[in-house]
Amino acid sequence: MHHPGWFFALLKVGNALGLANRSIVKFTRYYIHDNKVRGELYDRWTCMRKFRPPLPFARKLIIENKIPLHLVYGRHDRIIRFERGEKFRRGIEPFCFIDILDCGHQVLQQKNAAAISNLLQS
Repeated sequence: MHHPGWFFALLKVGNALGLANRSIVKFTRYYIHDNKVRGELYDRWTCMRKFRPPLPFARKLIIENKIPLHLVYGRHDRIIRFERGEKFRRGIEPFCFIDILDCGHQVLQQKNAAAISNLLQS
């Protein structure tokens, strides 16, 4: 993260040979190229790396308290797949709803605001 030059070179070669995933190249150009953005990404990753919520306990609380839950995913998100939400939803279907927007990982974007607003009102 501090010296990404070698990574950019490797990615450029991988892209030229057709070995690098197109979305990874796009992600790298957006997040890793800029020092400030790269530092913020590093901070998020290191902060969240040990975050492991107790999912069985969360399911239990949802059922006991009848808490409605809306999980919102991006259909084309390769980082947080909506299938994980489907797995979490097992056993709490009456309370848990999954909504999939036609976007990638960045669900909280202006272009999705109307769809998210509609979901929150339902």
